[in-house]
Formats: sequence, structure tokens, C-alpha cells
Amino acid sequence: GSIKPYQHFVDNEIVTESFDALFEKNLERFGLKITHKKMKVSGGSSDVGNVSQVVPTIQPSLSITDEKIPGHSHQMVEASCSERGLQTIALGAKVLALTALDLIGDPELLAKIKEEHKYNVEHQTEIIKVL
Repeated sequence: GSIKPYQHFVDNEIVTESFDALFEKNLERFGLKITHKKMKVSGGSSDVGNVSQVVPTIQPSLSITDEKIPGHSHQMVEASCSERGLQTIALGAKVLALTALDLIGDPELLAKIKEEHKYNVEHQTEIIKVL
């Protein structure tokens, strides 16, 4: 037999703005604001796009350094293990937990996010053209 490299297909990420806004609201409870960046095509890929095709998904990121460092690098490992890195990881876990509690405690909000996601999945070609 032969061996060939395999890469599964990676889908576009479906953004659900009301879900992102919920995370942002909870982050603000800790005195932090999100810096919104224009969406651009990434040089990498992730299977989070595949997940977002099926369920509402967020992919927030919190800074653990003041300078830009490459992912999957020794610098990233060092920054992740630093005091600031560990504090930021704990903060992210708290904000995600609060976001989950909001969804559990507010079925109408959860339904709204699911409806927005469903619409975005069904109309993703038109949405991508607008972006």
C-alpha cells in the first residue's frame, strides 16, 4: 500500500454577532473592551469553521503579551506560562463560564442566537460577499 498526506476540508467560519456580543458584554464586566478588527482571509486554517457550520460558535482571543508573537512557537509557550498568560487564561475561562450561564438562564436569548446562526448558515454566500 501507499501513504499519502490527508487534509480534511476546512469550512468558512459562520459568525453569529449576537453570540460574540454576549461574550463581549461579559468581558466588559471585568473592565475590558474588545478591539474589533476587520475580518480578513487568514493564512492558516482551523476546523472551528466546520463546527460553526453546525452550531453557534465563538472564537474570541485575549492578548497575553504586549507585542505580537507567532502562534505555535516557543515565545507563545513562554507567554502562556507567564503570570500574565495564566491570569488571562483564568479570565477567559470566567468570561466563557458567564457566557454559558447567560445562555442557560435565558432560553429566549439562546433561541435568538440559534435563529441568527441558522439564518447565517443558510445565507453564508451572500454574507461573505458583503464582508
